[in-house]
Amino acid sequence: MWRGRLREEMHRSRKSFKAILNDAVRAAIKPKSQLLPKLLPPVSMGVMTGIDPSRFTNFADELEVDAYRRLANPGKGKTQ
Repeated sequence: MWRGRLREEMHRSRKSFKAILNDAVRAAIKPKSQLLPKLLPPVSMGVMTGIDPSRFTNFADELEVDAYRRLANPGKGKTQ
């Protein structure tokens, strides 16, 4: 796999294995360009009036707790 590529590069460039390996490591850890991420324009979520989208995670957490309780206590129904 990677050894074959390093050996090919070694023969192609006529450098030592150590030099090729160091070049590969340097290239891998070199910081990528400092481009700013592309920001997308805001889009309406189509949420109904009176529904707070920031509370969706709380609602999801409550559903997860209810599902866990049903699995942990089968046959007992919903426990409060």
